[in-house]
Amino acid sequence: MSYQGQTGYVATITSTAENTFISTNIASAENIWIGATDELVEGAWKWDTNGGSPEAGKRFWTGAAAGSKYTADGIDFASWSSGEPNNSGNEDYALTNWGGIGRATWNDCPATGCGAGRQSVVEFGTNAADNGFAVGATTYSYANMTLCGPATKLATTTSAAGSVSGVAFTTQPVVTIQDASSNTVTNSTATVTATVSAGGTLIGTTTATAVNGVATFSNLGITAGAGTYTITYSSGALTSTSHSITVSPTINGGPGVFSSITGTSVMYGSGGAGRKGSAYGGYYATNGTLTLSGTDSSLPTDAPANSGRGGQDRASGSGGYTAGGSGIVVLKYADSFAALTVGSGLTSTSTTSGGYRIYSFTAGTGTVTVPSGGITNVEYLIVGGGASGNRGYDGQYYGLGGGGGGVTTATGFSAPGGAYTIVVGAGGSGCSSCSPIGSAQGNDGANSSVTNVSSGSSFSATGGVRGAITSTTSDVGGTSGTGTRGGVAYTFSGGDGGANGNASNGAGGGGGGGAGGVPDI
Repeated sequence: MSYQGQTGYVATITSTAENTFISTNIASAENIWIGATDELVEGAWKWDTNGGSPEAGKRFWTGAAAGSKYTADGIDFASWSSGEPNNSGNEDYALTNWGGIGRATWNDCPATGCGAGRQSVVEFGTNAADNGFAVGATTYSYANMTLCGPATKLATTTSAAGSVSGVAFTTQPVVTIQDASSNTVTNSTATVTATVSAGGTLIGTTTATAVNGVATFSNLGITAGAGTYTITYSSGALTSTSHSITVSPTINGGPGVFSSITGTSVMYGSGGAGRKGSAYGGYYATNGTLTLSGTDSSLPTDAPANSGRGGQDRASGSGGYTAGGSGIVVLKYADSFAALTVGSGLTSTSTTSGGYRIYSFTAGTGTVTVPSGGITNVEYLIVGGGASGNRGYDGQYYGLGGGGGGVTTATGFSAPGGAYTIVVGAGGSGCSSCSPIGSAQGNDGANSSVTNVSSGSSFSATGGVRGAITSTTSDVGGTSGTGTRGGVAYTFSGGDGGANGNASNGAGGGGGGGAGGVPDI
């Protein structure tokens, strides 16, 4: 263990001043281990035979109770109780035997102790400059002395906070491993596991390994409906600890992924927002932030082209939903390589900037030919089409936001010469006023991909899943559509729905959008 950068070891007491200081400050702690032993040779008492202290291995006493100080190793101090050490029952280890302030004596005991707990006095540092003990020093710091007992329990140092369903806590929990006296057991490396009460599911990494007795979680979060839950932390036989967490529903669309492959940082694949369904029919934008963007009198627009964003429920009593944004495929490589040959069926643009060729494919399906000899160190971005939302109507049906398209990106790819098929996934189509009321509507986004015609190898990003529709009469519209991660099967849930509409504005409450895919690097 360590303290203020200094390594700790079981205390080596080599002066009257040091012995008095310890006995005065922990006078009530009788039978506490100190670092003296004759385990190697009976009657040859030494300090710290395991090493780590300045006095490691130095002898200070010879014999039993009738013995004498041993000064050849430079230590001229011992403080045995009367009749000690007596080796009564293979007693090879030294403990305090204060018996009250001012007595300051020691006793020898077996490894099991002398009928008391087996805590230790731990010493940190070696000189006055680092606030440790030094032979002959005139001042000592109690802050550098610690009572260490065995780990018995966990304690919540920092409770998780800032909880929105499906998103990591803004304040991550911190748990300490403690002894029975609530001291941190600084040499503990225990693994702490987090669990949650019924109705919630933890996301992220649910375990944390203690460092110096402190376990800090890094990306823990919860997926759950709005309400209060209990998070419990446990580690083997240690007494667990817990705290409550209040979860807020996610109303806005899930966050997407930023990429600067085209030279400008753009967010792709965010989920579509649902209708807020307030008295004024407000709705939330699909840009992944909780931004009030309009009222019932202004219809939300379709998601931007080539964004992979999900669509949303329209803010209108007529009932409808917006379209998801189409996907995009971008290829970037050094301009020292020759240009690509782009066939028919694809909508694309190409630029040369900063020593790179950048091709952006924004619609369609077609063939691209890589020059003979191939291209190395290609960077690519593939975004699936975003799904449309679903409709809400007259407070009876609650439309949910569509899932954002998946996002796949990587660097350092080598493209052999030859033909490649590129597919740009379309966004799910929208509808301004749709019937029949109550039917499941909306459309999924399409997949985007790049495939080597010769080898069949492919990189892809799947389209988002359309928002659902529900007739639930509660104040929450329901769960949203989902977006999927390109390249691997991994689904990201969206947020919960907004509040229901009412007869005065004739609009149903919408759900939160699906989260965008995460880069497959």
